[in-house]
Amino acid sequence: MVDQPGSTAKKSPARIEQASITDVQYLKGRVSWIRDELDPIVARNGPDTLRPDIVIILFKLFEQLRTSYLTLETIRDSRIHLALIEISRRATRWPVRLIEEAEEIVLKWESEWGPLPSIKVNLYDTGGRLHGISTPEDLQREMLLNKWSRKETAWVNPNAARRNGDLGFLPGDWWINTMFAYHDGIIANPSSDSGVTTCYTQAYALLLADGDELDCTDPAHFIYRSTPGDVRRFFAPRAGVRYDGLYKVSGWRITQDPKTKEINYYISFDRLHSEPPLSPVLEHPTAEELDDYREYKRIRKEIRKNRNLLRHGLRFGASNTASTSTQDRMSIPKKTGSHDTTKTIQKQPSQRRGSSLSLQLPTPEPPCDRNVPTKLETESENPFFASPTPDDNPFFSGGLDSQTGLGKINTLRPDMINYAPVLQAASAAGAAIDPFFANALEEQASKRAAAFRLSISPPTSPRSPKSMSLGLGGRKPMVGFISTIHEADEPRSHPYMRRDSQSPVLSKG
Repeated sequence: MVDQPGSTAKKSPARIEQASITDVQYLKGRVSWIRDELDPIVARNGPDTLRPDIVIILFKLFEQLRTSYLTLETIRDSRIHLALIEISRRATRWPVRLIEEAEEIVLKWESEWGPLPSIKVNLYDTGGRLHGISTPEDLQREMLLNKWSRKETAWVNPNAARRNGDLGFLPGDWWINTMFAYHDGIIANPSSDSGVTTCYTQAYALLLADGDELDCTDPAHFIYRSTPGDVRRFFAPRAGVRYDGLYKVSGWRITQDPKTKEINYYISFDRLHSEPPLSPVLEHPTAEELDDYREYKRIRKEIRKNRNLLRHGLRFGASNTASTSTQDRMSIPKKTGSHDTTKTIQKQPSQRRGSSLSLQLPTPEPPCDRNVPTKLETESENPFFASPTPDDNPFFSGGLDSQTGLGKINTLRPDMINYAPVLQAASAAGAAIDPFFANALEEQASKRAAAFRLSISPPTSPRSPKSMSLGLGGRKPMVGFISTIHEADEPRSHPYMRRDSQSPVLSKG
């Protein structure tokens, strides 16, 4: 479960009990006070709106920060550096003395820890919003749902949301998207579209999307329309999903559009008097919650961008310090009728720390080619499996790590790469051929048969692969295979036929 936020009513800074400057929770309270309360007021009304007692409190806080030593973990977890950056940034309207104090602290910390903007938000580590719930690799909804169904501590029961009442949630509780709201059990559908959590007899929760609210002059009284429209929601959260509280149905009507003959249902809702005031609820998402939302989007964007054309790879989790030995061989065959000499590119991977699981494999023998000169095989660390951490494996994520020495492979044609070391290592690790990947390659091969001659020789999977602990909840690794494409066999009768510069990109759904 995502940590439930505490009371949404903010305390006056003068009433907050003084605590140690190194206390993360104390700093979090100060950061929330600065970013969520003071900064909007100063940006809207100018520096003169700050009372003298507030300015004194801020001066004392900055003096403590300047004279105390804070670890990098304390700075990151409390996000105090983000508050200082907002005060000292350009075009700020904070008092000049406070800006100078904030800049002095920023310069001091940057001399110790580097640029403060490079300190990323803790999202997946211990104490992060998504710790134990998701990982950066969980890009697809089906993948995340499958992961939750296998993990007992994060098991999701959709029927838990089909109950009356608040189910223990507080107005103002917030989630990054509907998937994590579904994980916590407040809605029964992980879809991002609007919808109603219901059963055969009644409705329990209503998820509003853009255009679902009509005549919403007061967030405590609104009309819900079951068909999408173009009406702007003035009381919607800036990002994510927010729980607003309990409402009751006060009326409904059914109309038909005279032009489109579309049936529209209009339902009126009134907020229960027992619910807390809406003003603190509408303040969500807070600055901290928006940080989590932006970081989640940034990580997903980077992972999607760095994904290679091989969408299936290996990931390791068992401890083994054995070294690996293999080579990466790329050959450029000679074109028919061409006077160019045949080239062979044989590169040595750079040395780096081994991954958490290394494989001791014999060096595979490349296929014999009389027209291609060969070089002596040398033992070196396998670039496909060497990574500092299990989550940093370049072949699994599809990205090419510059530390592996494979940064230029992506610029070559896919038919110039020999994947035999990868496939043999996969078989030795007990990997199976992904049938979806194999079938997709066969379909792609049939479409390109007019331009290429494919020689497919996939490795066979072990009949009885040994059970291994690979850090995937018992899931065995899977690897796709790519056949060898001979450029010499491309016919000359199709000058305008498109020659793909990259391998086929495959994705489920």
